[in-house]
Amino acid sequence: MSLEIRKKEIYVDGTSRIKQVLEIVPISQSGLWKWIKEDRFPPPVKVGKVIFWRNRDLLRWLEENNL
Repeated sequence: MSLEIRKKEIYVDGTSRIKQVLEIVPISQSGLWKWIKEDRFPPPVKVGKVIFWRNRDLLRWLEENNL
C-alpha cells in the first residue's frame, strides 16, 4: 500500500527522515517540531543520533487530517 502526496510515494512499511517528511507535510521544520510537542503530529523514532518516522504513522496521520 502506498499513498502519493506531492508526487512522492510513501510505502507503508518504510521510514522517512525529516527532509522527506517536510517534502510531504505542508509545514516548516520549526512548525513540525511544534506540532510534535503539542501532540498534533506523530513523534519520531530515535535510534542513536538518527531520527526518523515510521511511514505507517505518517500515512495514518495524513489520512486522519485529510491531506
